[in-house]
Amino acid sequence: MNYKITNGKILIKNTDNTYSICESNIYIKDNKIFKISSDHYDGYEVIDATDKLVMPGLINMHTHSYMSVLKNYADDVPFNEWLFERIMPVEDRLPAEDAYWSALLACIEMIKTGTTCFLDMHMFKSQVCRAVGQAGLRAFIGRGLVGDDLYSDGYGRYLEALEEKDAYESEMMNFVLSPHAIYSCSEKLLNQVNEEAHKLGLLKQIHLSESLNEVESTKSKYGKSPVELLADIGFLDENTILAH
Repeated sequence: MNYKITNGKILIKNTDNTYSICESNIYIKDNKIFKISSDHYDGYEVIDATDKLVMPGLINMHTHSYMSVLKNYADDVPFNEWLFERIMPVEDRLPAEDAYWSALLACIEMIKTGTTCFLDMHMFKSQVCRAVGQAGLRAFIGRGLVGDDLYSDGYGRYLEALEEKDAYESEMMNFVLSPHAIYSCSEKLLNQVNEEAHKLGLLKQIHLSESLNEVESTKSKYGKSPVELLADIGFLDENTILAH
């Protein structure tokens, strides 16, 4: 379907990196912006953007979309209690089908607030992919990885990540490798993920320095901060995304 967006104010980035607002028509052909012009072309479905600003979609750089139904479930408690005593026990009991509906709810909320792309870390194979496909969003998706050895105790999750990639990868849906955190992944596993990411040409995402406890425990165990640890093992590069 081809579209013409009309009557809106268009936010444009100039060549000198400043921004300006103009009034014109935006023509979209084959899912790409074809022309911004006040000229009239036939054969386009009209979208009236009166009193609206037309701009690139927002990108949410870190989500757990399947957790949208858990909002406010455990507020105002220390991080370790929130994760290990409150959230994880509920996750363990969450049916896969419910994870799908929860992820779809998150997609709807993102669409309503102007987000068109998001980076997700999840725990339920295929459920976020199903939701993203139905919602029509663009997404970068990663199965959360934990353990001491990617090829033994972490292999099941890693295999799920690769199976998802093979089944769902498309122009709209991309995949990343997602070791959960320093406190849930060994240094060995992080090195293995780093190697696999380089081999497969994939981005990496990881939670880092989420809480004071994580920073202090990492310094106690390794003698360095979480950022220093990842830097020293070569995990930090231009393909790494750090959450929190």
